[in-house]
Amino acid sequence: VTSIGEKAFCLCSSLESVSIPNSVTDIENMAFYKCTALTHLTIGKNLEYLHENAFGECKNIKYLEWNAIQCKDISSRAFTPSLKSLIFGEDVISIPANMGFNTDTVSIHSKVKYIGKNAIYTNNQKQFIIINANSVEEYLENNTNNLLVQHGFNNRQFMPRVIKIKGKE
Repeated sequence: VTSIGEKAFCLCSSLESVSIPNSVTDIENMAFYKCTALTHLTIGKNLEYLHENAFGECKNIKYLEWNAIQCKDISSRAFTPSLKSLIFGEDVISIPANMGFNTDTVSIHSKVKYIGKNAIYTNNQKQFIIINANSVEEYLENNTNNLLVQHGFNNRQFMPRVIKIKGKE
């Protein structure tokens, strides 16, 4: 399977968890639209395109593991969730624009070199980012020359209030 077609699982009210395989490169319009029971979502490594309302009105998604290494395009209306946890997989090097998540916890590994505009909304003071490096200094030392952030964190204060560092394991 390389593509999940338009409206493939639209209005599937019993779907609670979805794991998109690494073979999928394209999720079409409204593929999972209004899957109201969906709470857990895992995106595979090779996703390139996520179309409008692919996960629209899936308001109960709370946990998302994003493994797409270099997603090329996400529609600005692909998602509508407010997450408890957003985890970017350890091989992710680019966080695309327009993900638009309001989330409590974001985990980003040190391989990330690009964070797109409006990638993550942080509207709550509880929110924080975990960067998998031994220290902020190490992360910045290893990534400053190559890291490009285009207003990746969108809130009144521009960046989350707390950054926690999780050491390499």
